[in-house]
Amino acid sequence: MRRPRSLAHGVPCSRTGTLHASSATCRITAAPAPGLVVRFGRGERPETDLRVGGDDRRVSRRQGELTFYGGRWWLRNTGQGPLRLPGGEPLCPLARPLPLADGYTPVFVRGSGYREYLVELYVSGGVSGARHARPLCRLSDDERLLLVVLGQRYLRCEPRPRPLPRRAALHQLRFLRPRTDWESPGIDARTASVAARLAAEAGTPASLHDLLTALVTSATLVPTDLALLDRELPG
Repeated sequence: MRRPRSLAHGVPCSRTGTLHASSATCRITAAPAPGLVVRFGRGERPETDLRVGGDDRRVSRRQGELTFYGGRWWLRNTGQGPLRLPGGEPLCPLARPLPLADGYTPVFVRGSGYREYLVELYVSGGVSGARHARPLCRLSDDERLLLVVLGQRYLRCEPRPRPLPRRAALHQLRFLRPRTDWESPGIDARTASVAARLAAEAGTPASLHDLLTALVTSATLVPTDLALLDRELPG
């Protein structure tokens, strides 16, 4: 099997069209060389370049691949099950390859049961000239957890996501971080503080939905932040 060319593992690179790809256990950077193929899936190297899904046999050994041609990166599903793209759009096996947009694209690989594995893709400065996603503001630990709880449906790229209801969010926050007084100053006051800091950069969000959309679109919040919801209490 032909190995990808110009493939570096974990090496930062800002070259136009460079692909940065990462999973829970692996991270690679690939220069935009014509004909370059980057493969991801359950298989070990050299069968795949980015390992996804560990030993979960629901994930194909070669689940997908990214190929650079025509001046951009293309995503193709080479596995047995569909890939899930932002907005809930599926990319089915044998479907036509899809071009990657500049900036950040999360791809979800279906595993056993309700498991999904995240593949994070970032194309730096591609040919379309789109602005890179970049964090809009700094968040405290409490703010990040609050916004991840409220915006978990956005981070899972569900179709037509809405914020988690405040009562459900407060219940989950109390469980995850019980020593924080989430009712003083309260969820609305905390999110209003973040919205005020965003105003100079992106305009004042009109609603919590707009705030969460802006934070996810700018990669201020990213799907890997969902790991905060799995944190167990001490003891």
